Amino acid sequence: MFQSKISRIIGVVLLLILLFALFVWHGSLPPNPEKGRYIGQKELIEEYENHVGKKVQISGDVIDTDPLVIRIRWARETMELIITGTNKEIALGDRLSVFGRVEENHEIKADNVVVRASWRPLYLYGISSLAAVWVTIRTVKEWRFNRKNWEFEPREEPLDFTEILVRWKGSDDIG
Repeated sequence: MFQSKISRIIGVVLLLILLFALFVWHGSLPPNPEKGRYIGQKELIEEYENHVGKKVQISGDVIDTDPLVIRIRWARETMELIITGTNKEIALGDRLSVFGRVEENHEIKADNVVVRASWRPLYLYGISSLAAVWVTIRTVKEWRFNRKNWEFEPREEPLDFTEILVRWKGSDDIG
């Protein structure tokens, strides 16, 4: 279907434009709990009083545990909310995802709370970085890029790790 270099470039550009447009479209959808789009940080910070009694899905950092208080953010604005209805073990600095109902006086009655420990983002980025390095090495080892046809082709003979290092350094000798 995409046999020429220019048709592949146009195809990639069109798919990237479509992906961006879908991101913008999804971000513009209004909250609708029946369809899984709950009220979030933005709506609470902008018009808290209008959402009292409605279902909400928010995330924030724990800033106090007695009572349980989280700080939510949207753009440059923040709001502190009291979370009730949970008996989970929660520590300062944890990140909570709260599913519940908006109450008066900046209070959320939680139906469900998911606790993410403060070390989890470091683990997430660390393991993802290792995976990215592994995938890059495997790709370079098993595939080559054909500039003439602008496509990836499998190598007849896979490279070994020392050959990959030599190619990246730009040297002709392995020692």
